Amino acid sequence: MRGLREGRHLTQEKFSALLHIERAAYSNYENDKRIPSFETLLLIADFYNVPVEYLIRSDYTEAPRRKKRAAEWFFQNFGLLDPGIQETIIAFADFHLAGKGIH
Repeated sequence: MRGLREGRHLTQEKFSALLHIERAAYSNYENDKRIPSFETLLLIADFYNVPVEYLIRSDYTEAPRRKKRAAEWFFQNFGLLDPGIQETIIAFADFHLAGKGIH
C-alpha cells in the first residue's frame, strides 16, 4: 500500500484523513501490524483502482487496472446524468460539430 500512496504523493496523514481513520491505524495497516476491515480494504482498492487481491496478496501478479480516463467515464455514465445536462451537452456537441462542417 505504501507504494500506491507514495505514487499519489500522499502522506499517511492525508490518506488516512481521506479514509476517515486515524493515521496510526493506517500506519499499522501499511506496516503489516494490523489488518484493515474488509470495508476499509474496499475503500483503499477503490481509491487506487486496484483489485483487493493486489492489496492483500504479496504474490499477486496482475498489474493494477489502469485508471479510467474522464472521456471513458463520461461515455459509460452519460445515461446517469440529469436529462437537462444531457440535452445541454448534446446541444454543445451539435454546435461544435456544425462549426466543423460535421452534421
